[in-house]
Amino acid sequence: TPGGSVAPVRFQGARRLNLEAALESRIAVCPTYLRLGFGSANPTVSRTLTVTNLASVSSTLTITVVPRRDGPRPEIVNSSVTLAPGASAPVTVQFSRTGLAPGEYDGHIRIVSTANQVPANVAYWYGVPSGQPAKVTPLMAAASGPAGEPKVMAFRVLDPFGNRISQIEPKVTVIEGTGTVEIDKDEDHPGTFGLLITPGPGRNVIRIQAGSISYEHTVVGIPPPPVITAVVNGATFTPGIAPGTWATITGSGLPNTPRIWQVSEFQNGNLPNTVSSVSVQFNGIPAAVYFVSPGQLNVLVPDGLSPGPVEVVVSHVRLPSAAFAGQTLLTPGLFLF
Repeated sequence: TPGGSVAPVRFQGARRLNLEAALESRIAVCPTYLRLGFGSANPTVSRTLTVTNLASVSSTLTITVVPRRDGPRPEIVNSSVTLAPGASAPVTVQFSRTGLAPGEYDGHIRIVSTANQVPANVAYWYGVPSGQPAKVTPLMAAASGPAGEPKVMAFRVLDPFGNRISQIEPKVTVIEGTGTVEIDKDEDHPGTFGLLITPGPGRNVIRIQAGSISYEHTVVGIPPPPVITAVVNGATFTPGIAPGTWATITGSGLPNTPRIWQVSEFQNGNLPNTVSSVSVQFNGIPAAVYFVSPGQLNVLVPDGLSPGPVEVVVSHVRLPSAAFAGQTLLTPGLFLF
């Protein structure tokens, strides 16, 4: 680690890969990692390694335990085996202790052959939970999806030693957005929790609180594309629009919060083409957007449109509507107020 101590095997695995040693080794071991389990302070655990002599001559394999730090370690029942070429044998590893303190007990089982002295390392690990939350680890979490469509997320609460904590009731809340969330404990996998997140449109931030630690996950709810029901003159509310005049667009799939353009949205003196992630195009030409609401937009029809048919497209959060067929007329209306 950066502090100079030896990292736990859950981070370092079977140590740095030595390709030359891997090619020269005359030992095969299965499995390559021994998870002795976690939970009890008084474990009685037994695991079996299968070692195979890959050398062309009879060889003696010596098996020793190299713990990461001083303290309790597994015992090898048969620490030396002699094998003919190609032969295999079981090696029993036992870890029986009483009164272990919370923490992790890990290291490597080293196997050396008389054939060439190139060792094989098998990492081992056992953990005793402390019950003190230190980290929330997400296992499966969607970052986005259709608004209103439930998403599944799974997570674990870990102690400082990487052990899962099952005897805890995390608190889950939505701290931003209009989504909802439900929590469920996975009884088949102790220490694993599931969430059912139903995102609202836009950002939805979920906070998981376990003791003094918290974790936040963001799910972006993608709203359905806008639907245009009418495009009319903004002054007379009659069909037909004119270049350089106001138009009113009605429909759905628009922002929940009504508002008009803001001074900060003007760029170099130009009217804003996007307000609350809404933009409008007439025959592919951007319009200035003045007012947005859940069911209505007020926009300034761009100059340069010729009389005749016009296709109007509204986009919200980059999702475009189907093109709406309108008509451009040289008959501007007057606001009667």
